Amino acid sequence: MEMTVTELLTQLEAERIQVASQGLTADQLTQENLLAGLEHVSSQLAAGYLAQFSWQVEMPVGDPVNVRLETNLINVPLIEAPRLDPKLLDQTAPYEVKVYMVIEGDQVNASGLRIDELTTADELMPAVDDYVTPFKNWVTEHIATAINNRESADD
Repeated sequence: MEMTVTELLTQLEAERIQVASQGLTADQLTQENLLAGLEHVSSQLAAGYLAQFSWQVEMPVGDPVNVRLETNLINVPLIEAPRLDPKLLDQTAPYEVKVYMVIEGDQVNASGLRIDELTTADELMPAVDDYVTPFKNWVTEHIATAINNRESADD
């Protein structure tokens, strides 16, 4: 699936981004819950829409963190896409749509935001199950980092 920056911004402006969310605890970030997010993103991509699935995660220490799957052309939060510098991307050239893993919250890291590419839209759609384990491992690692950082800060 390819899209131009102009097409991406048009979907954002028309509020055609398909967003879903779920609240849970860190212990409830199971493969089943993560698969539901991956399936949501995949089905929306198959319908021609960009998508986001968000988990508001209650942490054992400190404020909740937000874990998201987002589609975008580059690794910036989807909400920041309208501010994309035209020098970064040609507005009319087609770019591959990618699926990003995002975690945002206090003490996730120094900036409070981590974003990594999971795969491309074209790779995700026919093989959603293949991405559950890598996504789960990524989430587990970054939730644990946030918890450790918070516990260290309290000492």
